[in-house]
Amino acid sequence: MTTIRLQTAADLAAVEQLLDAAFGSARKSKSAYALRGDNDPVAALSFVAVKAAEILGCIRFTPVSVDAAPGSAKVEGLLLLGPLAVEPAHHGQGIGQSLVDHSLAEAAALGYRATILIGDPAYYGRFGFDHALVEGITVPAEAAQSRVQGHEIVPGALAGISGTLVSAPPATKR
Repeated sequence: MTTIRLQTAADLAAVEQLLDAAFGSARKSKSAYALRGDNDPVAALSFVAVKAAEILGCIRFTPVSVDAAPGSAKVEGLLLLGPLAVEPAHHGQGIGQSLVDHSLAEAAALGYRATILIGDPAYYGRFGFDHALVEGITVPAEAAQSRVQGHEIVPGALAGISGTLVSAPPATKR
């Protein structure tokens, strides 16, 4: 049975190996990594999926904000989802779905309002992520803006938002 628990310091090496296996060693050159900057992920939203002491998947969130365009609404409590990874040998077993569902429920309980990610629309659409929610938000260095998707934890949290997505220090999470 797979269980989801908070990531610990003892998990870091295994998580890094998992991320390299899932995304390759050049993963840190992607636009999402640039957006996260030097910010640490939210510890209360960094989870691993474990079976028999083996880490099969992981998910993290980092605080972000929108450098709002003139006349734009403001959004607080915004997170960048990622990375989300599952060991390739365990794809198709619902581990990614479980990690996303669990972490979004925890984010809601912590008072976060919305999350944004950069990823495959076909994959993340099944979790309720949609590019239409963030059409007015630009992610620097992301060539395919259609891969930028949003999910409202609080309905309407992303309504009327436009501008540039930027990293935010953890103190601005809400």
